Amino acid sequence: MKKHLLTTASALTLLLATQASANESNVDQAGSNNEVTTTQTGGLAGSIDIDQTGEGSVAEVTQSELDDEDDSAAVVANIVKIDQDGIARAVVNQSANDLDSSNTATITQFSNATAIASADTPDEDAILFNVDAEIIQTGSLNSATIEQGLGGSLISNALAATEQNGLENFSDIEQTGELSDALVSQLGELNESQVTQSGLNSFADVSQIGDRNNSALVQGVDGVDNTASVLQNGDDVTSTVTQNGSGGIITSEQFGAGNSSTVFQGVDGVDNTASVLQNGDDVTSTVTQNGSGGIITSEQLGAGNSSTVFQGVDGVDNTASVLQNGDDATSTVTQNGSDGSVLVTQSGGNNTSDVTQLAGTSRSSATVTQSGSGNDSDIEQGNASGITYRGTATVTQSGTDGTSEITQFGGRSATASLTQSGTENESIINQEDGSTTATVAQTGLRGVSTINQISIRDDDGSRTWDGVYANTAIVNTSGTDTVSTITQNSYSGYANVQQSGTATTSTIWQTARNANATVSQIGGSNNASNIEQSGLNIGDSGLTATVTQIGGIGNQSTIIQTAGTVSAGLTATVIQDGGSGLRAFITQEGMDNVADITQFGNDNTANVYQLATNNASTTILQSGTGNTVTVNQ
Repeated sequence: MKKHLLTTASALTLLLATQASANESNVDQAGSNNEVTTTQTGGLAGSIDIDQTGEGSVAEVTQSELDDEDDSAAVVANIVKIDQDGIARAVVNQSANDLDSSNTATITQFSNATAIASADTPDEDAILFNVDAEIIQTGSLNSATIEQGLGGSLISNALAATEQNGLENFSDIEQTGELSDALVSQLGELNESQVTQSGLNSFADVSQIGDRNNSALVQGVDGVDNTASVLQNGDDVTSTVTQNGSGGIITSEQFGAGNSSTVFQGVDGVDNTASVLQNGDDVTSTVTQNGSGGIITSEQLGAGNSSTVFQGVDGVDNTASVLQNGDDATSTVTQNGSDGSVLVTQSGGNNTSDVTQLAGTSRSSATVTQSGSGNDSDIEQGNASGITYRGTATVTQSGTDGTSEITQFGGRSATASLTQSGTENESIINQEDGSTTATVAQTGLRGVSTINQISIRDDDGSRTWDGVYANTAIVNTSGTDTVSTITQNSYSGYANVQQSGTATTSTIWQTARNANATVSQIGGSNNASNIEQSGLNIGDSGLTATVTQIGGIGNQSTIIQTAGTVSAGLTATVIQDGGSGLRAFITQEGMDNVADITQFGNDNTANVYQLATNNASTTILQSGTGNTVTVNQ
């Protein structure tokens, strides 16, 4: 065994040992501008303990094995412990490549020096950090620990850096103070990194390359303008980043299979930004922001992806963007607050997207684009007690068996738009209270579209007029066996359905003071249109229904109109052209009723029933043979 004890202002130690020996060096220095350089080569174990007190201290340590050709080149355990009080710099370089070897380094630094003003063009000798700690380790079992400004000491301008290359690497950095930088680089298997920073304007960068890596990063309880960056490339990678404060920026990138990234930004944070990019299989990303003005971007490429984004309960100006490209992708975004915007793009099969904006949501906008089979999109904006205001939801789906549902409550000016192309797609739009607009476009076979626009009524059944005022529903379908259903309960309702194809079905229910329903079915046979309108018991009501069916045979149209207790004008028009076996039925109950039926073809049937106190008018025009007309007034 060789021991060396130095207390001078400048110390240089060089120890060379055989395999049977162990090196040990202890250095204590007090005063300003002290420097110690220690090198240990070879031996069963190397131990270095350095204690420096004073400003401007420097400690440099190197531990390594002998040349690989030397039979005594096995180093079992290297240990370095450095304590520095004051402005200081410490550098440790450890190398032990034997499978049973291990490197352990611990650096503790304290300094109460004030923050250093960064020069625009610093020279080579410029002091960039009050404390600087760097650990480089190569071997099988590496452990690096850096503590700066603990025990009540606040450090400004601190740098902590660890670089590890081995089979099992562990890095732990803890910094207290502002303007702190933490850099971690790990190359190998079973890597683990922990970084904790408390203070303002902190920066942390973690890079892990290997299998089954794990990174945990925490920045300041009261931190402001902190930046965290994590890059992981390997299998079974896990990253957790926590920022408490405002103005934080988080970037997490993962490449490989089985990745998982979790990001949390401040309970009371403002203007935080989080960005996560994952490329691999079984990738999971969870981002949570509590505060206002947060921006989240999560991009995932691969199969089995899952992204969950949550933005603050009382958040303002939130923006969330999720892009997923692969199979089995799931994205869930929840925003509570105002002015939130969500954009989700998914490409592949079996995608699922769930977007929820609640708690007094105002001016919210959600856009979901899905391409593939079995897509499922669910958007909910506002609630019965809140106000969606100008919420806009847009969903585009391409594939087979796609399902999309949009629910908007308290939508003063809410707009929902759904576009689906493929086979057996289903679309559902629910809107409650407000001047709302719903638009659905479907192309393909056996598409199903449902629009519900409902007002809130009092317990006695009377209308609450501060709710829904005017609703608009527009449906355009192209294909065979498509089904469209529209339900409107409002002061003023407008419904327009256009269907092209065979065996299409349109059903419209309207309860309103003024209601207008238009159905156009073109180019097919066995199409069916059903319209039922009921007027409200307030003021003059106007109910209008128009159905046009062109081409094919066996088309059917049914219109039922019932006015309220106050005077109303009911108008029903049916035009059927181009086939045989056409049937038209009109039933009107009220005042000032007008019924018009026009049929071109053979073996057609027209039936009108009017129950009115006055002013009932019926006009029927039929061209062809074997036609039948029935009128009851």
